[in-house]
Amino acid sequence: MEIVLFFASVLGMLMDPLTTGGCLLAGILIKNYWGALTAGVAWVLILQIAIVIPASKAAQANYPPIIMVYAIFAALIATSIAFGIAKLFRKSKSKETAIESDQSNAQ
Repeated sequence: MEIVLFFASVLGMLMDPLTTGGCLLAGILIKNYWGALTAGVAWVLILQIAIVIPASKAAQANYPPIIMVYAIFAALIATSIAFGIAKLFRKSKSKETAIESDQSNAQ
């Protein structure tokens, strides 16, 4: 049962555009991996503390604390994927720039 709750929570967090958008922006804009992970996790925790927990209390719903751990895991996944793709893009961009500068120096 815990595994089902884990996957449902992680998928739910990844489908939330506000949560995922913050993690994607952190992964794309921050060039340091640990800095990007910290920003992504901080973004998710801020959203959980400021929006999700008060909303569940207002609706008188039970908010198990383990959900916050699952949200952090989802933030790590989304930020890592975005950081990896951005790093590959930056590498290919820098190689193109180096090749172009070598060609212009040769002329």
